[in-house]
Amino acid sequence: SANGIAPKLELTPSQRSAIYQEVHKDKSKVAPSRFATNVGADVPPMIELYMLPDDILANNPETKLYKFTRVDDQVVLVDPTNMRVIAVIGPKPAE
Repeated sequence: SANGIAPKLELTPSQRSAIYQEVHKDKSKVAPSRFATNVGADVPPMIELYMLPDDILANNPETKLYKFTRVDDQVVLVDPTNMRVIAVIGPKPAE
């Protein structure tokens, strides 16, 4: 976007919990080191990013543009074009 603000990915609570549950089934996809996980934060270049699970992509086509990693207990969605955090999904859905 022209003003340099990273787009936020708007996810419903059910989308968030579906992503969280699917991602947590695969224990291997975890960031090797912790980094700032607030929305808009830069993701360090050494962090490996992963595709979201197929059924998430099928049900939420807009998520195809994004990749994820995990930091601690959070699923961190990243815009790989500018390596910025666009959503953080914790263990409990945001109220």
